[in-house]
Formats: sequence, C-alpha cells, structure tokens
Amino acid sequence: MSRFLVGIGKLFVGRTLSVVSNVLVMMLVSRLSGPFGFGVFATVLTTALFSSIICKFGLEQIAMAEAPRVGNSRPRLFALVKSILPLFGLGIFLNFSVLLFSHFSTSFQVYFSTFQLTVYVAVFVTLFSYQFILGEFFRGRGAFFWASLSKGGMSNSIMLVFLAWNYFFYESSTPDAELLWLSMMMAAGLGALTLTIVFLSLQWEKDETIETKPGVKNLFSSGWYFLLISIMLFLASQSDIWISAYMFGATKTGYYAAAARVVFLATFMASLVNGLFTPKLAKLANGDDLLQFEDTLRAMSFINLLVGVIVIFFLMIFAEPIIYVIFGEGFGSSAMLLRILLFGQVASILVGPVGYALIVLHYGKMLSFCVATGLLIGLGAVSIFSIWGLTQEKLAFSFALGNITVQLAMFLVLKRQGVSALPSANKVRELIYG
Repeated sequence: MSRFLVGIGKLFVGRTLSVVSNVLVMMLVSRLSGPFGFGVFATVLTTALFSSIICKFGLEQIAMAEAPRVGNSRPRLFALVKSILPLFGLGIFLNFSVLLFSHFSTSFQVYFSTFQLTVYVAVFVTLFSYQFILGEFFRGRGAFFWASLSKGGMSNSIMLVFLAWNYFFYESSTPDAELLWLSMMMAAGLGALTLTIVFLSLQWEKDETIETKPGVKNLFSSGWYFLLISIMLFLASQSDIWISAYMFGATKTGYYAAAARVVFLATFMASLVNGLFTPKLAKLANGDDLLQFEDTLRAMSFINLLVGVIVIFFLMIFAEPIIYVIFGEGFGSSAMLLRILLFGQVASILVGPVGYALIVLHYGKMLSFCVATGLLIGLGAVSIFSIWGLTQEKLAFSFALGNITVQLAMFLVLKRQGVSALPSANKVRELIYG
C-alpha cells in the first residue's frame, strides 16, 4: 500500500504541476492578448501540436510498450535508442516541412506571419516532442514524477516566468508573437536539457545479457501505424479549432479554444491513473493469460469512472465562474461550449483506458479503424449542420459525438477480442496493494 501511495503521490504532484502550469500559461496569454489574440495563438498552437504528432512518428506509443522491458539495463537502453533515432530524425524533417508549408500557405499567413516565427515554432515542436518520448522512458523506470513533467509541465513552468514578467510589469502591452514563440522555444530547450540530465543520472546497470535490439524496419512499421492513428485521433479531437478559425475568425476561435483547453481538466485524474498503471498493463499484455490484464484494466476503468463523474459534473455546474477565473472578462461565450464538449468526455470515463489497452496488445489496425470511424462521424455531423448553418455550438456537438463514437468503438473492438473494459470494483484493492 505504501508503495502505491508513494507512486501515486509523485505522479499526482508532477501531473498537477503540469496541469496547473498549463492553465496558468493559458490564463496569462488570454489576459495579455484578449479573445482575438488568444484565438490566433490557439490556432498556431493547434498546428504545432499536429506537427508534434508527425515529429514523434509514433515513437511515444512505441516507447510506451518497449521502455518497461528495458528496466535499468544500460545496453538495452542504448539498443532501443539507437533503433528509434532514425525514425525521430525522419519525424523532425517532416515537422519542419509541415510548418514551412503552413508559412507559405495563404490560409495560414495570418497566423504564421513571418519566417522567423515559423522556425521558432518548428524548433519548439522538436524539443517538445522529444520530452514526450522521454516521458515514456521515465514511466518505464517508474519515475512517475519526471514522467509527468515530461508531458509539458517542465516547459510550461519555465514559460510562466516570461509570461508572468510580461503580465505584472508590462500589463498594458500585448506580447509580440515572435517573442512569445521564441520564449516557448527556449523554455522547451531548457526543459529538454534538464529532463535529459535527470534521466541519465538514474541508476543504470551493465547488463551482460545480449538481446536482439528492435529492428528499425519493424519499428518503422509500428511507428507508421501509430502515426496514422495519432493523426486521425488528433483530427477527431482537435481539428475543430482549425474549422472554427476558418469559419468564424480569430475572436470566436478564442472563445472556442478557451472551452477546449478547460476540457482537458476533465481528463486529469484519468491520465493520472492511466500513467501510473500503464507499465503494468504493458507487462501483462506479453503474458499468455490475459485474465490478469483484464482485471487490471477493469479496475483502472472503475477508478476513472469514479473520479471522472465528479470532475465532469463539477466543470459543468460551475462552467461560468471557471471560465471567468481562468481567462478573465470577455470569454463568457465559452461556458456553453465547455458544457457541450464535456458531453463528449462521458464515454471516456465509462469505458476506461481502452486506447492504452489496444496499444499494448498491438491491435494497431483495429485502433485505427475505431479512430477513423469517429472522425467520419464528427466531420459528417459538421457537414450536415453546415447545410442549415454551422454554429460553434453545433461544431462542438459534432466533435463531442465523434469522441463518443471513438471510445465506444474501441470498447467494442476490445470486447470482441475477449477483453472487457467494463468498470469493476472487485480488483481495485488488488490493483492498489499489488
């Protein structure tokens, strides 16, 4: 029990720091820039996050499955890193290509206004992506605190220094876009350097066991599947920001983006539980008997459900004051959008971490089918609503419906493979004490 409490305590502190620092960054940017400036920033950030998916080239999911097998063996670590480096290099090249295309595209000229800003964003994405991959190596070693900080917490905390200085000492001035992204790039660089030093300082052993390192060809095949899945999942969950920017302009996109950022708070506790027990799922997935895997998965689903219901209802009831506290005046229109988008998270807390389960069980093709189905449902709903006039509320409902479809499809596919993710309290005690 004490081991569990220590682990979840470290993960909670790291994850809380990541979430709080992210909220504070959004708070200061919105208050410095207003709805219009925040809409522009959110559109660029959404493009950067999309480019980050391409830069990672599925390596975050690969590391999720492979890193726990490394243990504290230095030779195994070097073998795995050597195998994934070519894929990361390819991802970096594609990342720069995507952002340069955005710069020269007429549709994005308002957002990627200068070449220098585009380069800052591209370097930021590279460093940011590296931290996310490194986070899975931390998780594989059981270093949950540092794993959480790798998911943006370290960079966001450093970024807060610049934004707080600008807000409190130059409150009347709007931060220059180039300076803003230069600061984000530097924060990501300092974060990546710090996390690398911490990771290398962990205790490693010279394991004399010679193991065959994962083949680059096999990793490329897996990375391609995960990349395709991640792109489709991103489009199904976050491309609404692009649609809003194109259809409604930067100011209304600022309202929509504010609601979308708060929705991530609903997944805070779920990501906490999933992050703590994902390494265990990965190890159990390699066994011949999946009964223990299913028990662990159902216990995780129960914890997600128990906490998720409380968080979602809290955010729905107090949507207006939460929006006001975080983003300030002028974002009142975000409250209703927040409630609609939260509706799309209901399925996530009902079915549990089915996405994690499909990944560690190596059901990549089935996972891609589920995500593609949800994407088609969401975009199809947008197309239908557009016939009678698309509004932001209808846009939010369309993507909420798409997310529900993705979650339920993954649950049904997993069930068809003989693994149930229905929440169950029976194995929670064993999960915690085990």
